[in-house]
Amino acid sequence: MSAFELVPAAPAFILDGGGGGVHELAVMSRATLGHTGQQLNASGATQAIYAAIIVACPGRAFAR
Repeated sequence: MSAFELVPAAPAFILDGGGGGVHELAVMSRATLGHTGQQLNASGATQAIYAAIIVACPGRAFAR
């Protein structure tokens, strides 16, 4: 987004870090469920955590 001048570079780094954080959380959640022998379905609480991170990242990136 920064390359096309849609957002300044600093918020783009925050958004990129947020996306990486959500991805890492998803991998850890799946590994935890798989290694404990549970169904690979995210609970409502886990989905709420994903949503909270996704909502927080743009707010953090553009808050000034």
